[in-house]
Amino acid sequence: MASRTSSEEFDLGELLSVAIEAAESASAALLARFRPPVDQPLELNYKGPGDVVTDADLAADRAIAQVLELRGAPGNVLSEESIIDKGDTRSTWLIDPLCGTLPFSSGLPHWGVNVALSIGDELEIGVVALPTGKEILSAVRGQSAYVNGVRLESQEPPGAPRNIAISFDADGRSLTPAKRALSEVFERLYGFASAAYPLGHLLQGRLHGAVFNDLNVHTAASVVIARELGVRVTDENGNDAVWASDSDSKYLVFAWPRTHEALMDALRSLPT
Repeated sequence: MASRTSSEEFDLGELLSVAIEAAESASAALLARFRPPVDQPLELNYKGPGDVVTDADLAADRAIAQVLELRGAPGNVLSEESIIDKGDTRSTWLIDPLCGTLPFSSGLPHWGVNVALSIGDELEIGVVALPTGKEILSAVRGQSAYVNGVRLESQEPPGAPRNIAISFDADGRSLTPAKRALSEVFERLYGFASAAYPLGHLLQGRLHGAVFNDLNVHTAASVVIARELGVRVTDENGNDAVWASDSDSKYLVFAWPRTHEALMDALRSLPT
């Protein structure tokens, strides 16, 4: 049953300020460990095959948790690296403290920080930080999107599908047919091993579209911002993505309207 919690019970302006502060604190922790000196290498551990976590991920996670605690922010915390259960059924912070651990660990700038807040079944606040570019994108549902505190008024970049590139960061060998189908329509498929990085650029009109596995802590913050800009966020059938749904969809698609239509045509051509 859908939650009946209303966002009117919360000071969303204040909570946005908390989210931005948390993202800034995580960004500082990450930049302090980005491209470290030879005698202070990153500590790498593996949560599973191909799933690396570094001391920088954990430091950023702690930085966010500390801000939420010091600011007295309500809500449980569901992070890529930790869970804090306060028994709060009304709201949950959705955190990816380092979105793009693999590129970060090798010194590439393709990474970011995601901080989102869900209230009931609605994604209400989204903050995406791109520390290497000194950009922080933010939005409260229904209240426009901003970059570094200035209203963001981006638009779909030019170019026909055959002449543009999209980001394809979905995982799994089973998704190879989708990758092949998309490559028949789009000139290039980029892979960033991050959601925050390509989405941060897509939301600023620098990328046409992006495809991921599902709606989770990696993508939740960008959903809030995308909807304020008119960027479509759907499954492969064109159905609007919904947080906390039990969808059996295979893909999460972000795209500007014209590109979204071409993406849907390509994905619908796949055998079921």
